[in-house]
Amino acid sequence: MSSMTQTFVGDNPTAVKEALSSLVRKTPVAGLITRLRGVPKGPLKTVLGRELGEHVWREARGKACWPESAVADVVVLAGLIRHLSLQAARELHRAGRHAKFVRVTVWHLDGSRASARDRLPQATQAPGEIAETAAALLERIPTSPAQVQSVDLDVTTAAEAAPASTEPFCWVRATPRGAPA
Repeated sequence: MSSMTQTFVGDNPTAVKEALSSLVRKTPVAGLITRLRGVPKGPLKTVLGRELGEHVWREARGKACWPESAVADVVVLAGLIRHLSLQAARELHRAGRHAKFVRVTVWHLDGSRASARDRLPQATQAPGEIAETAAALLERIPTSPAQVQSVDLDVTTAAEAAPASTEPFCWVRATPRGAPA
């Protein structure tokens, strides 16, 4: 806190709150938040979660509440990864499949892209496991969060496994014959 702000706080806390609020409204927002400015509150809350969605909506419109801190672009990316992982898990559950690999592709503003792929610890439908692996992949991709245009999350599913037979050599069948009399 600067000494000027400390002085104001001692004299009139309401004046400081109003001064800081007007400063927040006048400060240009950069990065992902700027590009989310026209997105309605409902979709932001759906994708990023209730609290983060509302916070991003307020910040993008210059209406951040005091003493709300700015939302980092990396926090928005983490919310997107969480949402995409949840969607993937729902789709896997609906299809009765399990994810085996996760790929994250980041599309940049200049049209370039970067991608990373990794195997899940086990075949799963759990959104948490998919999100954890995807977040680790996102950290490995060399990119500035402010330059991200979009994020794709793809899962590769495990092939349908043939049911295991309890009999060894079940493909060899011999018809038992009675012993000659």
